[in-house]
Amino acid sequence: MSFGSQDTYCPFLWEEVYIDPKGDVFACCHRKPGRIGNIQNGKLKDIYNNSIMQQLRQDSLDGTLLCYERCTILDKESKAPRKTTFNYYSDLKKLKIEFGELCNINCVMCWQDHKSRTVLDHKIVIENVDLGPFDSVDIQGGEPLAMPEAKAFYEYAASQNKRPFFMTNGLLINDEWAEKIVVGSAAIYISLNAATAQTHEIVNRGSKWDIVMRNIKRLQDARRRRGTAFKITGHMTIVLENIQEVALFICHFQELGFDQIGFGYDQKVPEYLKTQPFLKIALKRDVIKALRTVQDPSLVDLKRLKMLEFV
Repeated sequence: MSFGSQDTYCPFLWEEVYIDPKGDVFACCHRKPGRIGNIQNGKLKDIYNNSIMQQLRQDSLDGTLLCYERCTILDKESKAPRKTTFNYYSDLKKLKIEFGELCNINCVMCWQDHKSRTVLDHKIVIENVDLGPFDSVDIQGGEPLAMPEAKAFYEYAASQNKRPFFMTNGLLINDEWAEKIVVGSAAIYISLNAATAQTHEIVNRGSKWDIVMRNIKRLQDARRRRGTAFKITGHMTIVLENIQEVALFICHFQELGFDQIGFGYDQKVPEYLKTQPFLKIALKRDVIKALRTVQDPSLVDLKRLKMLEFV
C-alpha cells in the first residue's frame, strides 16, 4: 500500500458515520469528505463499503484527502495505522444523525436555517440503519427536543440500550424528558455558551438563563431519584461575544450544575486573535489560572482550547 508524502489519515472513514436531514451519508458531521450515499435508498451497511467510500479511504491513505488540512476535529498527532480500504460494518464505533435544523432559538454563531421543516423520518432510520456495532449514538439538530422525529428515534435507540446522547439548548427539558434522559443516556450536553446570564442571552438569542438553570436542576433531581451515573456536560462555543468569559466558565462550571465541560469555537475567533496578540496573551493567562482552580483537570476538555493556544 502506497502512502503520499503528506499524512492525511482520517479514522472517521473507518469508524464513524454521519447522516444529514435528507438521509445523505458522510464520514464527518462537516459533510466531509463527500456524499457516500443515502439511507432513503438503501441500507447503511451496503453504503458503508461502496466504491465511493473505498476511494475516499484510499485518498486518506495516499496522503491526498482534500479536507484534511483545514480540519479542526481530528487529532493530527496520531499516526496512521496500516489499513485496507475495505472495513467491516461491525467495526464502526460512532453514529451521528442530524434530524433537522429546526430550533427554538437563534444563536449568533449558528448558520442553520432554524425555520426549515426538512426533518429525517425516524422510521426510515430504524429500517435502514442497524445500530448493532455502534457504541456511540449522537442525535443532532437544530434542537432535538423541538423535533418529534428526533425524540422518537431517541426513545428507540434508548430501548436498544445504545445510550444515545445529544446537545440541547436546555429550554425544553420538562419533567418527563428529564426522567427519560437520565435513564436512557450516559450524558447530555447543554449548550450554555456563557458564564453569566447577560452573555448567555446575547449569544443564545431567544433563550432565558433562568429557564435553562431550572432545567439543569431538573436533570440533577431526576438523576438523584434514579441513582444513575448520568453526566451533565456544559458546552461553550467560543465566539467574539463571550470570549472574555472562557476562564469564568472554567472557574464556575460546577456551580452552574455541570459535571464536566467542553469547548468549541467559531471560525472568526482564531482570525480575530491574530489581530489582538495582547488579548490572546491575557486570555491564555486567565485560562491557565482558572484551570488551577479545578480539582480534577480531566473534567475540562482542553482540545479546542489547545487549538486556540490558550493552554
